[in-house]
Amino acid sequence: VPTPLNPPLSPRLVGAHLLYLHQILGYDSLSTGFWTLCIEFQFYLAYVLGLGLVQWLSRQTPRLPGWFWPVLTFGGLAIASLGWWNLDRRYENFFPYFFCLFFLGIAAFWSVSNQAPKWVFWVYAGLVLVRLGATDDLHFDSLGASLELKAALACGISIVVLHRAGRLATALDWPWLQFLGRVSYSLYLIHFAVAHLVTTLAERVLAWASASPTITAFAGLEGTSTKRPSPRAFSASSGVLLKYFLPTMSLPSALPSGPALAIHSLVKVSPIFLKPSISGAEG
Repeated sequence: VPTPLNPPLSPRLVGAHLLYLHQILGYDSLSTGFWTLCIEFQFYLAYVLGLGLVQWLSRQTPRLPGWFWPVLTFGGLAIASLGWWNLDRRYENFFPYFFCLFFLGIAAFWSVSNQAPKWVFWVYAGLVLVRLGATDDLHFDSLGASLELKAALACGISIVVLHRAGRLATALDWPWLQFLGRVSYSLYLIHFAVAHLVTTLAERVLAWASASPTITAFAGLEGTSTKRPSPRAFSASSGVLLKYFLPTMSLPSALPSGPALAIHSLVKVSPIFLKPSISGAEG
């Protein structure tokens, strides 16, 4: 029997989900993974607004290198998140709690695309290591925030190192892992609902062993039937809006292959694929 929602299903609950406000308003998620969508959309809105601020500041100070204001603005927010918001679980329904993780993806992209000096990523990665060392010594939430930071740091470093070695498009290019990468978002959205149904029906006998193939099958079907057509529909409707409102912001036409797609199936780091157009980077 599925776990009852608190409060019960209602138009208000559905409306809160449609606006990605259910966590903030204190509603249970219709599916466990949905709470992260609230955080992601907060990040997207804040990031776009931050890009607008950065572009305005850059126009006011044309003599400064193009990477200066993006690094100062987003890097400063990331350091505040790393040293303050991410240390307090009261903030976990809001994007500043997670921004220290998002910025690892942002800085990794800046590094591999030469949009900021290489030291920006490595200095921030060093700060993350210092934070991890300090909080591990204090036994701070070792299975929570610290684990999330370790996963994001490993992902960011892997992307930067593989790019430097010229293997970013070929390493981990295994068919089974590429398939998981293609359906990773579908796995992420439906894994709990399918696992809950299967484990309930199987009365927890070899529950996860029987649930895993079912989850993957459902994710493959959902990813094929609904997710794959979505980029075409999205690009047709939103491409014009992006070009009109954010003329200097660009989005890739497709996800990369190789390890970037493979890593995406293991650790989801969305901000890597959102980038401000900054120039003047030096190694």
